[in-house]
Amino acid sequence: MGSFRSRLIVLTAAPLLVVSLSACVPASEPEPGQPQTPEATPTETVAAPTPPGPRIPVTCEELFAGLDGFTGDPAEPVEFSSAAPVQAILDQAGFAFCQVDGRLGATAVSITSIVGVDFDVSKIQGDIDTFEQYGGIDTISGGELSWTECRAADQPGYCLTNVYANGYLFEFSTSPEGSIAADFDAALRSFAQEVGSRMAAWPAAPPPWVAPEGALSWSSECDTDVAATDGGVRAAMPFDSRPPIYWGSGDGFPLIYTALSRQGFMECAWESSGEDFGFAVVIIAPGAGWILEQGQTLPGRPIDYPGALAATVVDESQNSSVVVWMVIDDSLLVIDLDTGYLIDDRPGEIAAALRVADAVVADFGAP
Repeated sequence: MGSFRSRLIVLTAAPLLVVSLSACVPASEPEPGQPQTPEATPTETVAAPTPPGPRIPVTCEELFAGLDGFTGDPAEPVEFSSAAPVQAILDQAGFAFCQVDGRLGATAVSITSIVGVDFDVSKIQGDIDTFEQYGGIDTISGGELSWTECRAADQPGYCLTNVYANGYLFEFSTSPEGSIAADFDAALRSFAQEVGSRMAAWPAAPPPWVAPEGALSWSSECDTDVAATDGGVRAAMPFDSRPPIYWGSGDGFPLIYTALSRQGFMECAWESSGEDFGFAVVIIAPGAGWILEQGQTLPGRPIDYPGALAATVVDESQNSSVVVWMVIDDSLLVIDLDTGYLIDDRPGEIAAALRVADAVVADFGAP
């Protein structure tokens, strides 16, 4: 689906096309007394994009089952139930996000892992070289390249380990529950080796999912690219704002940030440059309109918005903010606007958020 702007051009040009075609075809005269049949009115067909498919060849449970050095409950997928844009981006990138409780050797742990795909070995080696310049990591055995920040001597409350093989990257955080046993280091390394062996035997991943051509598109570099092209959006805000800053939704996992970057995810925040309070966050998950095809609904109460497959508003009256959600131009768009005391009525605040949405769609939809 093209941008709202382009759809207006198509719809307004349609009557001219009908007139020009009618000049080329002789019109049949109705018989006397016979009522004329009204002409059919062309309608726009709006369809959500095809949902992405899995790219990791195992489930979370299969990934952890029978791993050397680890015993625990069946692993389960982690879902961002309160952050649908991030969940959609992970699905689009084809990354698997899993969580499991168990034991590494004799140490009780909670493990949260992400498996990513389409990684080049030279890029991974470059990352390791950079990390080693600053210290804090140990290279370990496992797959083609592996490294960890986890060492029992540090009594880690949180640590990160990465295993690379066959184009896949397995990133997992290990949070010990209680004291760390003497065999923690050995069990962690045995676990990493087993994961690497499994990934090395996986088949090549299916091709990456590609967002539809008409999806909303904006850079994730808030303080540079977005700041250079956000004039229409800033003009639509009900306050004079400072340049945008990155808000961030990676939750501390590097692979989540990788997925967001690859899929063109954008989350930028603007705040008032004056004494009056004002704050706005714009989130774009390009191509994520497919979530409606999977039965997901947007939070809040439904509203009408031209060209949107669905639109809702969450009215946070207790803290002077409104959040507008919509699926438009095949993408998921969220506008979180807090006007403080600049606007003292809810309809006015909602209207202000919708004006920001207008500017985003106009400036960053398909041409």
